[in-house]
This record gives sequence, structure tokens and C-alpha cells, in this order.
Amino acid sequence: MDCQMVDMGFKGKNFTWDRGNFESINVRERLDRNVANSEWLNLFHDFSVTHLPHSFFDHCPLFIQTELNEYPARKKRFNFESWWILEPPCEDVIKKLWAEKSGDALEKLDYLRANLQRWGKTVKGERDKRSKALRKRLAELEGMHRDDDNLAEMINVKLELNWEMENEELYWEKRVITNWLRQGDQNTTFFHSKASQSHRTNKIRGLENMKGDLKTENTDMENIIRDYFMELFQSSGVGDTNHLLSGVERCIGADMNQLLIEEYKEEEVVETINSIGPTKASGPDGFPIIFFQKYWHIVGREVSNFCLEVLNTERIMHCISTVSYSVVLNGVPGMVFTPRRGLRQGDPLSPFLFLLCSEGLSTLLRLATEEGVLKGIKASRRVPQISHLLFADDCVLFGEAVDNGTATFEKVLKEYEICSGQLVKRSNNSEKYLGLPNMVGRKKRLAFQHLKDRLKLNIDSWSTRLLSQGGKEVFIKAILQAIPMYTMACFLLPKSLCEEMEQIIANFWWQKGYRKRGIHWCSWSKLCELKESGSLGFRNLAKFNLALLAKQGWRLIDDPNSLLARTLKAKYYPSTDFLNSGLGNLPSYTWKSIWAAKGLLLLGLCWRVGNGHDIRIEDVWVPNVPGLLINKKDRTQNITMVADLIDSNTRAWKTELIWSTFSEVDVPKILQIPLAQHSQNDLLIWRGEASSEYTVRSGYKLLLQGNDYNSNDYSLPEITKCYKKLWNCNLPSKVRITVWRATLNYLPTLVNLRIKGLTNNAICPRCKQGLETREHIFRDCVAAKEIWKKLNYVWSLELLHMDYMEWFTWVLLHSKEKGCCTFVCANWAIWSNRNQWVHGGHKRTGTETAQFVMQYLQELQDMERKYDAKYSTLDSWKAPESGFLKINFDAAFDKGKNISCSGVIVKNFKGDVLASKSVIHDNISSGFAAEALACLQAVIVGKELGIKYVIFEGDSLTHVKRAANKAAHNLASEGLKMGVNAYSVHESVTQVLTDSKIDRGWR
Repeated sequence: MDCQMVDMGFKGKNFTWDRGNFESINVRERLDRNVANSEWLNLFHDFSVTHLPHSFFDHCPLFIQTELNEYPARKKRFNFESWWILEPPCEDVIKKLWAEKSGDALEKLDYLRANLQRWGKTVKGERDKRSKALRKRLAELEGMHRDDDNLAEMINVKLELNWEMENEELYWEKRVITNWLRQGDQNTTFFHSKASQSHRTNKIRGLENMKGDLKTENTDMENIIRDYFMELFQSSGVGDTNHLLSGVERCIGADMNQLLIEEYKEEEVVETINSIGPTKASGPDGFPIIFFQKYWHIVGREVSNFCLEVLNTERIMHCISTVSYSVVLNGVPGMVFTPRRGLRQGDPLSPFLFLLCSEGLSTLLRLATEEGVLKGIKASRRVPQISHLLFADDCVLFGEAVDNGTATFEKVLKEYEICSGQLVKRSNNSEKYLGLPNMVGRKKRLAFQHLKDRLKLNIDSWSTRLLSQGGKEVFIKAILQAIPMYTMACFLLPKSLCEEMEQIIANFWWQKGYRKRGIHWCSWSKLCELKESGSLGFRNLAKFNLALLAKQGWRLIDDPNSLLARTLKAKYYPSTDFLNSGLGNLPSYTWKSIWAAKGLLLLGLCWRVGNGHDIRIEDVWVPNVPGLLINKKDRTQNITMVADLIDSNTRAWKTELIWSTFSEVDVPKILQIPLAQHSQNDLLIWRGEASSEYTVRSGYKLLLQGNDYNSNDYSLPEITKCYKKLWNCNLPSKVRITVWRATLNYLPTLVNLRIKGLTNNAICPRCKQGLETREHIFRDCVAAKEIWKKLNYVWSLELLHMDYMEWFTWVLLHSKEKGCCTFVCANWAIWSNRNQWVHGGHKRTGTETAQFVMQYLQELQDMERKYDAKYSTLDSWKAPESGFLKINFDAAFDKGKNISCSGVIVKNFKGDVLASKSVIHDNISSGFAAEALACLQAVIVGKELGIKYVIFEGDSLTHVKRAANKAAHNLASEGLKMGVNAYSVHESVTQVLTDSKIDRGWR
């Protein structure tokens, strides 16, 4: 009553919650209801609340219908619905309609669009009719006596209704352009609130005309919008462009130009079609990419011919120069008008045309600098002048603050406007650029105060929403911690500011409601550790700040000729490199920020040996050595550079010299370093990534590993495996996070609450037989034991001597994937049921809880079936096209002896073996290196045989399974056992032929 909310009533069945299938245990309640205040009731006069039948969960959906019709119904534009693909007749209908119509692709698509729209309405009407009938029948069955026949029919009706709902979800997935349906939590308040907000922003209720009069009629608003844009796009004529064009420098050579003017091919059209996301926004014709990908065998020839005709003729220029606009007002397209200036919006070439125009502005500024009428700035005497910097559609100008300089800028910008037809916006705020302050003084906290304000603003706008802890985790990682990322990539934020932002995020994580402080069960630093070590993997902002800045330092090393690298080098380290640079005198805040991350780079950089001339012996160049330094046994040897250890003629290590110089522990690791067949320059690489390129992820991980968390008991191998299995469980985030809290004793058990002085009674409210510890709740309580017995986990009850963490780890490590999901889900259900007992909700028995777990897992499994891996994997060998050969390769690796064997086999499109090869390799450091050498051997075989059209294929978990690469795999395995090299052409051993026949069950 204090909130002045009233019940909105309802239509439909009386109860919103239904638990238990059998009559004896069935319970129904009206737990869910809609309430509203007087303001909402005055805003929506004609509303209704309907209790819909439910088939997925215990609670039924509540459907609120406002029944507002502010705008007249409009003719909907055609959209090919993704769910049509699920209808069996769809392909036959498309094939029939496509064959009926003659003409080019556009004419066929127009004909297809008109007929598919009618067919789709018919199908949707039938589907809605089926869904309505199923909902009605389900409602009838729920009100009937629960005997075996009714229960069996109810289950069948639910399954059929679920299938209809799957089609409906696919329909809405395209509408909201989101992948959240695939991530679980399909009915969160988060999703629906965002969808409704997007809908509300689509209404324009009034506009002022040039006289300041407010117009609310659609016709008047349409005229105001049209007049505004017609004036904006009115051409003022094109001026003399000779001066601009004379300064454009040639940057395309003859070879590049020849490549650019070559005609497009059908293969390029197909490749482009397949590279686009299937459900991305469709074009004006209403056909999304999934239509062309799915039915390319029907429409491909005509569509490809049409695309090639446009691309390979001058018609492409008509796409740019001929354009008409129509402003859509509240979903209704208005009158069409033709602009006289500006780039065509939405055309794929528009971004490139804009870049060409900006190149014209850059040319004019450069000419003014060369002519001496414009003077840029110089960071030091050794760097070139900088008159401007371009970023997207922004241009930052640099010059002397004198009248002549300002007048010159105005003259250049005016000439650019005349030549390009574009107007320059001069009203931008100069205090910030891309959200960053242009100048950072001594009060750094004040300069970055806006980051804290944005955090608080986002939290305040979200705290009133009902988010589970799984939803909070996503919100923190995807939104809150992303707010300062761009700033942290450029500046080193004060540690105190990072700590304050982390405190704000931590308060949001632990709070129980809007501005209701919750119990902080652990420090924020614990939550920022790696997930496999028993944490949630939130970002430590200070360390992530360094990892981001190290990326800038890596660019200085990787691209020393960039403008930024040349500028900083000339000013701060002219006679050395970045890694050996000092901070310098009066450094800028930007340089101090980048320089602060140099220590992180020094921790993870390593030399890749080429010719060894640039690498000193004491440098870091041997991977997998704890100290990353090689200590010479005999210092009388005159060895200073790694090149002294390499035979330049054979491109091999000087084995005897290395054995006589270095310790027996280090020698094998040196010999495992591969040397290229031809001399190459030494290269500084990042050892944290297989690509050898620095990434923020690997840099941040290295900083975390340097912390003292490695000494934590939870970093033991068993604990690490346990948490990996927990986080890999195919369960909603809220389930996994609840169980994670249990493993670390972060749950408000009565014993924990008593320790914090929040209660005096710590006796278990269910059995009244012991203190409510986590061990008692999840294992020792009578109710918990009943659940484990029903789920066939009686064997786990024999481990009563273990604490909860030991017990949980032991059970999880001794369970397979399905068993892990059951065990984790059961723990979550036990805690949820415990909360019902404590807080006065519905109290399930152990049998009911076990049934709930099995039903919940079954529903998750059913929902997951349609969201299997997007790309199917090859489980049998696939023959190449005629005219191509396929070379399969694989490697066998003996970790104990550090040797590997590469297996290579060549087949034609019939599956006939043309060649096979096995090669033994010594001093191999890892399985990855063995696979890389196998790939190299495959390329060598292809080159030796002179094969021009070839496909290389090795096994992979995500693309090609080992079953499709068995011949090469067995060849490598047998070669490793025999320890000999083998190479045969046009013939092969019997075993290879046998394996080849097994592979030959291609699709």
C-alpha cells in the first residue's frame, strides 16, 4: 500500500505456478502478478494481463497487452523469415517459384518475394492456429485429473508446443538481432527491458518547423523532415580541383593496378556470400544472407551472373551517383526526394569514397605545409612536422596560434568543401577527443573523474532490474569494465582511481537490491584471479591498464617506422631502442604511461633465432628455461653471440660446442630450437602466444601469474581441473556461480551468518540435527542424502571425512561430463530448496528436488539440440574436386624422447593414393611443433611433385576429425614406432591402402 500499487487483474487460468505432475504431489499457486501505479493506469487505459500456458518451466508467462493504436497500420515490408527454413515445403516452394519466372535475378527475386509473402502468411496462420490449439489443450489438461493417460498426453502436448516455440524464437532472434537466445536466460528481465526500450525510442511525437511552431501531425512532420534534408543536400556547385589533384601522390604501382582492374569471378561472389553472418540485417529486397547461403544451389547461377554484370561494368558507378532518399517517420516511409550532394549512405563503397575525400583534405594540408603558408608542430628537432591527424571522420589540426595560421586553415577547409561537396563541422568540443582529455595536468584524478561518473550512471540505470548473479557477471565484464578500456589503452590511471572504480563494481556485485549493500564474502582481488584457480576472472583494472599500455609499447617495437614510433624515439630515446630507453626529462603523460608498461614486455619477450648475429648469449632466447638465461660452464670459450653456436653452411647447431659450453639441463632445450633452412634475421617475439604477437590477454595473464596467487592452495592441479570442469558444465551461469560460491564458503549459511554476528541460531532448519555448515547442507543433512540416493550418488556419501571442497573436487574429477552437470545442478537445487525452507517458500521433498534436477537437465538438453556447433566437422575423408589433389598430414610425438614422425599422404579425387611419406624429427619440443613440421613436410611433398592445384588437410577438433585423417595419422604412428624415414610415389604400403579405404567413406 505504501507504494500505491494496485493489482492489474488477469485473464486465463487462476494459478501461475504449478509443481508436480502426479495428483498426490501437485501444488498450484498464484505466485506471480502484475501491479501498477496510477500514472501507468492513466497512460494505458486499455490493457489486459493474460496467464499463458507454460511448457518449459514451473511458472507461466504473464502477457501484458496495452492495446494502443496511436499510428495507423502500415503495409509491412517483405522480410524472408529465418524460421521458414524449418518448414519442410519451403525449399520446394522456392525451387518451383524460381523456375516459373523468367528474367534476371532481380525479376526472379521480385516474383519470389510476392509469392513467398503470401505463402508465409498461410504457414504462419496455420502455425499460430496449431500453437493456439496446443495451448488450449494444455490448459484443459492442467485442469483435469492427473491419471496416466492425461499425463502422457500432457507431455506430448508440451513437446509439440516446445517445437512451435522454437520456431517462434528463431523468428524473434532475427528481429532483435542478438545471440542471447543461444546463451541461455531466455526470459530474463534484462532481455525484455532492453527490447521494450528499443521499441519506445521509435516514436517521434512532434517537431518544430523553421518558425518554431510545434507540429504533431504525421504529414506536417514529414514535410519538416523532407525540407530539412533537401536543403542539407542541395548542391552548391563544384569548384576548381586542379590544385588538389596536382598534389595527389601516386601510391599504386602497375602490378597493383592490374590486380585492381581484373574482372571479378564467380568464386569471389560465392566466397563473399559465405563470409557474411547468416542472420545479419537484410537489404531492401528483404532477403537476408541466410536465404542465399541455404538456397544457393537454386538461385546461385542467376544471382552470381547479375552480381558479375554489375561489378564488371560501369553500372557500379550508377550505384554511387544515382540515389534517392525517403525518411521513415515512425515506421512509415515518406515522400522520395533526390539529393544533390553528399555520399550515398548505406552503399558498400561509401566508406572508401569518404577515405578518398579525406585524402584530398590531407593533400591540401600537405601542400600548404610544403608551400610554407602553414606550419605544423614538431615534438623535437629530429621528427617531421605534424599538421593534421585523421581518425575516421574526425580531423585534428595542429598549427601556430597566430592569425595567419588560423586564416590558412580556414582557406584550406573552404577549398576542400568546394572540391568535395562536403561541409566541415566546426562546432566540435575541443576539450576532449574520442572521449579522452587533450591535456592531462597534475590533477589526474580530476581529468578521469568522468569514468567513475559513467560507472555510477550505468549501475544506477541497471540496479533496479532483476539480474541474477550470472547476469551481473555478464554486465560487469561486458559493460562496466569496458567503460575505462579506451582511456586505459592510452593513459596510466592512478591506482587510487582504479581501486575506487573496483569498489563501485564490487558493491554492485554483492548488493542484494537497488542500493542495498550486501555482504562482501571476499576481497575484490580474489574475484580477479584466473577462473581455473577458483575465481570469476573479473579484471584487475590496474594490471589490465598495464597490459593495454604494453600493446602500445609492442607497436613501438614491432613497427619502428610508424609516425608515433619515430616521434617518441626522436624525443625520448634517439640513440637506443624502446626496451633500453629511460624516462627522460620532462616526459609527457602519454610517454610516462607507455614507459610504465615496459617491464611487462621485458618479462614476456624472447628472441627467435634466425642467424644469431643480433642475439647475445645472455639475452632471453631459449624458451622453457626457468631463468631464461644460459650460464656457460667454461668461460674461457670466446662465445658472445648465438651466431657462434650455428654452422652457417649446414644451418644446424654446433652440437659438440653446445655440449661443452652449457649445462646438461639446458643443452636439450637449445637443440630443440628449430633453425630455418635459409639464413634469416633474428626477431624479437612474444612468448605468451603461438602467433608470437603480443596480445593484451596474454600480457594480463602474465601479470596475474606474477602475483602471489600461485601460492594459494586452490592453484593445485586437482583444484585447477575441478574448476575447469565446473566452468565447462553446460549449465546457466547462475547455477555455476552458486556452486562456485559453495566451494569457497561464500554462501550465507547460518554458521557463516553467526560468525558475522547476524544471527544467534545456526541449527539446520530442515533436520534440526546439526549446525548448518556447507558440508551439512549439501551432503550430511537427511534431505541432502535423500536427493543423492535418488540421483544414484550414494557412493559419494561414503566420503564424510572430507570437507566440502575436498568432497566436491573428488566427485567432480571422478565423473564424466553428464555426471558433472548432474552433480553441479543438484548442488544448486539443494541450495535453492534450502532457501525456500529458510525464507518461507515452497518446501520440496528430497524426491521432488531430485525430480526437478532431472527435469531441468532434460529441458536444457532439449533446448541445446538446435544450438549445436555452427560448423559441422568432417568425420570422414572428403574427396577434392576433379583436377585437385588432397595432401593429408599428421604427426606422432614421443614426449619422453622428444622425437616426432610426420606422416604425409597424397590422394586424387577418386581417393587413389599417389604418394606417401614419413619423416623422423629429433629434438622436438612440443606436439604443436611436431604438427607444424608435419605441415611443412606436406608442403615439401607438394612442391617436389610439382602439384599446382592442391588442398592441405590435417586433423582438428573443430574442422576435421581424426577419423577423416586416419591414413596420415597411422602413417605417422607407424613411422614413429619403426624409427625410419620412408617415401614412396605412385605406390604405397598395404596398411596405408587399407586406411585409405576406411577414409574413403566420404560425403
